Amino acid sequence: MRWFIAFAASMILGVGVFVGYQAIAERESALAEGRAAAERRATAVSEFTRRTIFPANQIASDLAQALGDRGTWNSADRARLAEISRTLWKVAPWITGIAVHDSFGRPYLALGIQPEDVGLSERFQAHLMRAGAGVVYRPAPAPVGGLALHMLASHGIRDRDNEFLGVASLEIMGSTFVGFFGALQFGPRSSVRLWSVDGKLLLSHPSFMGDPESLVAERAMVGAVDADAAGAAADASGERYAIRAVRRIDGLPLVVTMNVAEDDVLEGWHRRAGLYAFLVVGISAMIVAATALLYRLTRLQQASLSESEARLRRILDTSPSGIQIVAIDGRRLFMNRRAVEMMGYADEAAALEKHPVSSVVDREWRDRVLALAREHGIVDGMIGQRRRLDGSTFWATHDLLRIRFKDEDAFIVWIYDISRQVEAQHQAERRRLLLDTVLNAMPIPVQLRAADGPYLVVNDAYARYFGRSRREMEGRLLEEFFPTDTIIDIKRTDLQAIVAGDSITYDIAMPDGAGERRDCIVKKAAVRDENSELYAFVSAFVDVTEQRRAEAEVRRSRDAAERALQELRAAQESLVQAEKLASLGGLVAGVAHEINTPVGVALTSASHLEDETRALQRALQQGDLSQDDLDGYLATALRATRLIVGNCDRAAQLIQSFKRVAADQTEGERRSFDLDAYLREVVASLKPLLQKGRFSLDLDVPPGIELDSFPGPLSQVLTNFVTNAIAHGFRGRGHGAMRIAARPADGDQVEIRFSDDGGGIAPDVLPRVFDPFFTTNRSGGGTGLGLHIAHSIVTGRLGGRIAVESRVGAGTTFSVVLPLRAPEGAADEPAAAIAASRS
Repeated sequence: MRWFIAFAASMILGVGVFVGYQAIAERESALAEGRAAAERRATAVSEFTRRTIFPANQIASDLAQALGDRGTWNSADRARLAEISRTLWKVAPWITGIAVHDSFGRPYLALGIQPEDVGLSERFQAHLMRAGAGVVYRPAPAPVGGLALHMLASHGIRDRDNEFLGVASLEIMGSTFVGFFGALQFGPRSSVRLWSVDGKLLLSHPSFMGDPESLVAERAMVGAVDADAAGAAADASGERYAIRAVRRIDGLPLVVTMNVAEDDVLEGWHRRAGLYAFLVVGISAMIVAATALLYRLTRLQQASLSESEARLRRILDTSPSGIQIVAIDGRRLFMNRRAVEMMGYADEAAALEKHPVSSVVDREWRDRVLALAREHGIVDGMIGQRRRLDGSTFWATHDLLRIRFKDEDAFIVWIYDISRQVEAQHQAERRRLLLDTVLNAMPIPVQLRAADGPYLVVNDAYARYFGRSRREMEGRLLEEFFPTDTIIDIKRTDLQAIVAGDSITYDIAMPDGAGERRDCIVKKAAVRDENSELYAFVSAFVDVTEQRRAEAEVRRSRDAAERALQELRAAQESLVQAEKLASLGGLVAGVAHEINTPVGVALTSASHLEDETRALQRALQQGDLSQDDLDGYLATALRATRLIVGNCDRAAQLIQSFKRVAADQTEGERRSFDLDAYLREVVASLKPLLQKGRFSLDLDVPPGIELDSFPGPLSQVLTNFVTNAIAHGFRGRGHGAMRIAARPADGDQVEIRFSDDGGGIAPDVLPRVFDPFFTTNRSGGGTGLGLHIAHSIVTGRLGGRIAVESRVGAGTTFSVVLPLRAPEGAADEPAAAIAASRS
């Protein structure tokens, strides 16, 4: 009996010392984790507050810009603002109000917010006095403990002339923060508070109903936070709170405090300590009970022992876990019903005949577990693979406790079948590996980012693009890699993807691993879980920086080519004008030579008549005038006046013909004209050119062909035919015959044929006669523009077609088919036609 009592007491003492040491160590670990958790949660609150207000600021800015561009507001703007408000409340529930005030502070529109809540506050009035300059981040005063916190993001509205029109504001209510704050609490005695930098308590969760002056220590910590510091954390020993974390919100005049009760931090430890105490008491009770049972069994003989074993077996057989007792050398000493079923044996006797090594797949793992159990006396949660009798395997967790069984050292082993959990984990791992393989096989960067911020998965291309590894990026926030302006752009596209309900495509400039901003095209979609709750955002993007640069270079090259083409066109136009002026100059020279003869005859006749008149006058004054003298004078006067009138009339006709032809060629106006009469004037203007040699130009045009067209360009075409024939067809001959014939053609058209009996055109040259700047007489001063101008005029301004036929030694014939009515909107100048034909 004494031996049993000593054994029980030593076991109880050993277990108590072990459990006590474990409890102290876990308490210190829990406190350290509580401090770290308080800091993390304070950081999460500050990040949530900042991410909530910054997009509201951007939306208010966009709203003010849109209203300012309109300049004046009407009922349609109110309806549009109401629609915007409904959209904002769906995609950004933290925005609870929208308001627009005019330049006098009068509310123009207020949705979800009372106008006087904004328009009459001193802070808002001061904002109006500054003509809407800047963004209001300071929260308006709210009752202590209340939820009516006003976070206003406001922007001044200005028109295109920078005139102040009013202020657009978005409101974020405190209830938006309270739900998030509550989710971060440790327990019922923990709290989250939002302060202004000047020490005003703005919001508390749970509500603080006492005097805020009683929070002197906490306010002192708020005031001690450096304005330039990202955050600070500290512990405070007070009557109620043991841990306190403080964070300054980056970019906002707000401070977050996280207060954690020590009991809340140690709540889990208290439960474990209770469990340890229960284990100590339970094990002690079991030891005492076992001791008493053994003592009792020694007194009650074998029958009582058998009855107790049967009762214990019934208890163990009802356990959902497999239980077996294994000797130190590995022999099975006991197995409950669940363990027998797990191993696939018919009964316990059959199972005990087999050595346990045969039921463990990895023998080294079994030996390691037994070694730990021998050394420490207890092993918790070791996972291993076991083999059934039929050879199949399953995964199980093993808890071992070293005991004394039937007067020998042994281990009691609890076995839990976790095959389903392991298989689920393996399937998840296979899916993850498949996803990794697919993503890493993609040449473009792809990432999956959680809705609350951190990266979930990035492929190798994404990590390489930013000069990182996947391990460095996965699990971390955007703020650790990108500047604030890029993050704001990304958050804005998140809202757009939510609103779209489908994938969106947009352009963004993102810094790569070297810090260089690159142009990217991004395709993004919002991912939802089986409950249609927003889960993550998946994005894939392509770097198009080099493509954009190449496009810019192509545009620059194209602009340079267009400038060169414009310069070429200008040069062509100058040459065309020079050609026209040269043609007109030749016409002027010929007409001047032709007019010189009748004018000279008229001048000689007038001079002779003047001399005869003076002689008659002298004879009259001297009294010597006879009848014969008077008759002679009259005869001479009649002949002179006939010569003067005839030659002046001829000169007038030449001038009139030259005037019409020259005016038509220079002005190019459209009018109706008779083809026969006009061509006769053209031929008359060309006579000086023909008289330089023995050239003839016959005209065969039936009367009555009326054209509504451009006579000047037509004259220039025929003039070019004549000059081309003289310069090339009759080169070296000094004589030749030319003919212009016209006949009506089908479809209200007329065909004009110009032919000569010159040397003709060589077959290899004939296809190129209408090309610009092509000439066979470059050394003789030819420009190569004459026939090209003729071709451009006929096909462009006159709306017809032109063809040429020629044989060497048999002359050349040009055929021009023109509509009786020229088309509307034809090119105004041959130069334009030239440019069009070359472009």
